[in-house]
Amino acid sequence: MAKRSIIIAGNWKMNKTPFEARCLAFEIAEKTEGAACEVVLCVPFVDLFQVKEAIAGSKILMVDGNDLEAAVEGAKIAKKAGVSVLYDAGGRYPNVEKLLAVTDILIPSEEFALGHTGEQTVADAARKLWKLYSPKVIVITQGKAG
Repeated sequence: MAKRSIIIAGNWKMNKTPFEARCLAFEIAEKTEGAACEVVLCVPFVDLFQVKEAIAGSKILMVDGNDLEAAVEGAKIAKKAGVSVLYDAGGRYPNVEKLLAVTDILIPSEEFALGHTGEQTVADAARKLWKLYSPKVIVITQGKAG
């Protein structure tokens, strides 16, 4: 059996000012440097530009489509720095293709995958998403059901 990776994810929602978010991102990066796990920061879209340097020093940037333009911009910053982009796709937003095109790790809900692709089965939806956007990894969840 393949060894599983340990991931620690931090999501502070909207509980920080942009400056506090920047400070927190750098503090987390400093304190987890050399950690024997992956560290993921789930940065609120309003803080993306303040934590730009921290994004560039990360391994993975997790985005969602709630503010699509900010997510795409953050993904572009990440890609330019060689950082993988993880897209947690739940809602179906207009022009979401822009974000899907810069996604390395795609984790859509079953509802999103079937609705976006028009396919009837999860397996067919996964194949179509991979063909259309070529993410390195696709994991389809059951949304609120798991």
